[in-house]
Amino acid sequence: MKIDTCIIIKNEEKTIRKLIEQFLVFSNEIHITDTGSTDNTLNIVNEFVDQYTNIFLHHFEWVFDFSKARNYSLTCYDCKADYQFWCDGDDELNDKLINTLKEFTYLNNKDADIYFIKYQYYNGDQNPYYRTSLLKASSKLKWKDPVHEYISYSIGHKIDHKTFNNGSLIIHKINNAINHNERNLDIFKRMEDDNCFFTCRNRYYYARELIKHNEKDKAILQLYKCLDSDEDNNLDKYNACINLFVFNDSKSIYYFFKLFKHEIYRKDIFYYVGRYYFNENKYELAKFYYLLCLNCNEPDPIVYFGYNNKCHINSLIQLNLIEYKLGNIKNAIRYNEQVLQIEPNNKIALKNRLFYEKYINKK
Repeated sequence: MKIDTCIIIKNEEKTIRKLIEQFLVFSNEIHITDTGSTDNTLNIVNEFVDQYTNIFLHHFEWVFDFSKARNYSLTCYDCKADYQFWCDGDDELNDKLINTLKEFTYLNNKDADIYFIKYQYYNGDQNPYYRTSLLKASSKLKWKDPVHEYISYSIGHKIDHKTFNNGSLIIHKINNAINHNERNLDIFKRMEDDNCFFTCRNRYYYARELIKHNEKDKAILQLYKCLDSDEDNNLDKYNACINLFVFNDSKSIYYFFKLFKHEIYRKDIFYYVGRYYFNENKYELAKFYYLLCLNCNEPDPIVYFGYNNKCHINSLIQLNLIEYKLGNIKNAIRYNEQVLQIEPNNKIALKNRLFYEKYINKK
């Protein structure tokens, strides 16, 4: 089984050398499409092109559309491989993933159209998600959307992610808290200036870019438009509602009930609703939603991008605090000990344990 690697790049001089060296371990061919580098990136890539016969450099004239650039990278050559792997030029593969992809080339299993690989968005990210990183070449899958592009596939495609649910990881090497380019936001603003149609998904990701650039008020308006859309897009509407709760926006609870009416909910939404009522000093209501969070199943990380996997622990900590405020010390201690059963080194719960020990001794 053969894997070609196809990536798009721009100004990746700090990361591209190591990345290409990692690709060489498992790739049949490496196709690098540059979208307008102005630093030393092209010189580095050309060093590899001169040294290796299976590395190719292509050029794509930037048209403010990532999906067009990615589709070009997959189709700009005559692909003879079984699968095409992609990542970003400022990513890095961990050793487990490199070995997994190398072992994958020894197999003859060509059933799955898409393989998901866990993606850590920045160093220290505790909630990595899965991306469609390995694509079956014969399926002719296409990227969609000019920015925050995604692979479009039908329900008929078989999706197998278990093979890479083994510690394999793609790591984004630049901290997301630091803004390194304006391209994403520029694309959305161009779409707005050109009166382009915005899908519900576009609105949500436009809001995310505005948040990164500290344009909170504009971001909230985009979140409203996302949630008011008639489109059947539960995932992005859900995440938009979460963002409103994070902002403590006054309309967050309204949109929660609007979604909940259509049976749209997820474990972490109940935590945020509980926090909303806790901040309103409505402790019994807060308890109700924190308990819903505890008793709701964990969502599939493949399907639910943006899930807050700390919501269970956070709900237990909040229930501990509420029970203490209500004078139910035994219940408070019980919830606190449940935190420590899951996270024995949780600093908040350890501090609470010492407090309760002193409290009981004093009583």
